[in-house]
Amino acid sequence: MILETLRLFFLIVVTVSILPLSILAARNYARSKRTIVDGMARLDEETLNRLGWDARDYIGTFDLFAPFRMGWTAWGLAVKKQSAVLQRILLQGLPDSVVLPDEIRRSLRRYRCYFWSFFAPMAVLVLFLASIRFSHVLADFSGLPLSLCFILLGAGNGVWIFTPLEKFRKWPDIEDPS
Repeated sequence: MILETLRLFFLIVVTVSILPLSILAARNYARSKRTIVDGMARLDEETLNRLGWDARDYIGTFDLFAPFRMGWTAWGLAVKKQSAVLQRILLQGLPDSVVLPDEIRRSLRRYRCYFWSFFAPMAVLVLFLASIRFSHVLADFSGLPLSLCFILLGAGNGVWIFTPLEKFRKWPDIEDPS
């Protein structure tokens, strides 16, 4: 009885203590993304064109009025382009030849650190547990073997994670204009 109570108390304490940390991490993650997008928008047009970046305003996750302000099609395209470039920055970093202020370089390091420390492990855990659950549902529904359903869902997750492929391309070399 005492062990059950201690276990329940421990779970509640851990959950309550992790929640503010995850909210703080999400806030800092979004703030660093905004700083990166705003900093990249300050680059000259030639550098932006070579990097394949359009100088646009940051479109946040909770910017609920953006689709109405921009139009659904333009908003969808802008979000898709922004997320592809941010994923590319996440995986490749920025070219060393691009001159950015230290504040943006720090935001880039913070963005990558938060992603690989918090969001990637959590996404792997959630996708793995969801694949286990949905493979059972799919096996019951279709009559396929459970292992095949798990492999199919894993392949689907792989396709979803690895698209668009442009995020894996290296950045072009940009000469210093000075």
